Amino acid sequence: MLIYRKTQSVLIGCLTALLLLSCSGTGGAADSVATTYGAGGGTTSANTGSGGISAIDILNRSNADDMETVVAILSQTGGGSRVNYELSRIVTLNADDIGLPAGGKVILTISGEGMDDIELTAERDADGTVSFEIPAIETGTTVTVSMDVKNATNETVRIGSETQSLLGEESRFDIKLTRCLPLSELESYLASLTENTAGTAYKLPPITGITQDNLSTLKSILQGLKSGSSTYDAPAGKFVDLSATTLPEGITSLRNAFFDCQTLVKAPVLPASVTDLYRCFGDCYSLIEAQEIPDGVTDMQSCFNSTRITSAPVIPSSVTNLRACFQGCLNMSGDIVIKASITESANIQYFCDSAELVSAIYVPDAATKNALVSVSPSLEPIIHTP
Repeated sequence: MLIYRKTQSVLIGCLTALLLLSCSGTGGAADSVATTYGAGGGTTSANTGSGGISAIDILNRSNADDMETVVAILSQTGGGSRVNYELSRIVTLNADDIGLPAGGKVILTISGEGMDDIELTAERDADGTVSFEIPAIETGTTVTVSMDVKNATNETVRIGSETQSLLGEESRFDIKLTRCLPLSELESYLASLTENTAGTAYKLPPITGITQDNLSTLKSILQGLKSGSSTYDAPAGKFVDLSATTLPEGITSLRNAFFDCQTLVKAPVLPASVTDLYRCFGDCYSLIEAQEIPDGVTDMQSCFNSTRITSAPVIPSSVTNLRACFQGCLNMSGDIVIKASITESANIQYFCDSAELVSAIYVPDAATKNALVSVSPSLEPIIHTP
């Protein structure tokens, strides 16, 4: 949220960076704003140019657990003939305000139509700031400004971006910086939480630093959240929602990746690169929501076996194995859409146990219908072909 003033800039809250646009004109030096950090975490700004920069009030709004913060503003009002906008040639941010850990770095990326991406990296200076030198950007360009704050092991701890068009009189970028949770800190973070219920699952910040090689570490941590008394009928422990996490591109196999994570309520977003989902969420007794299945996935055998998902994701045409995919999913209802042609009955056996709740199963051809009916005759009345 922004409130414009003409005289001074006031910063309210924490974990906030101030970025100001200055403007190149046809007949004078670029305007600039000098920013200093005052007592109590605020800022004051003085207009040191002559061409009409508006000072800004920034209202920094964060939620109770500090997961999201409005972080950065780029703004300019001007008069007269203006040919270019220019980010203040030297942008200085307070490292503590943006949550920069010791030994970490900040990556500022600016991309736009008809321009090469600008990627700038800065580390904490001795005075506790980070600084970037940014070139001019043409007025009218639609620009995305992204900020990626990393720790000493190159894991993202805060990230955010905003897209706007640099207008002739005023441009504003409200970058919502979201707190992230590095995988290296996940176990200690979860240790601080108390046991809860599936209905009050902890929505975790985006988990960063996940790779193909350390997926087993993530699974082990999540499996450790169940209590000793946890069963399919009565799962117990610390329930978590990972829907804010997007698994990174490059991961191709999620085979058994979350198997037996009994207190996982919502799954992370799957990367487009994944091909193997064999038993990925099998025995995730508390899972109620599945993410979209990317095109390119081939193996979904037992993918959601014994979960509590309430609706089935669309099965992409690339899938070749759906054996026991939804076996034991007794809460699943609505329609199931299968775009894949699966003609081998063994690859679709035990597909679904909730025939009384599922409204319809749409398959792409008669061969797939015949294969499914041969192993699950009770499903025949609800199977539809084009």
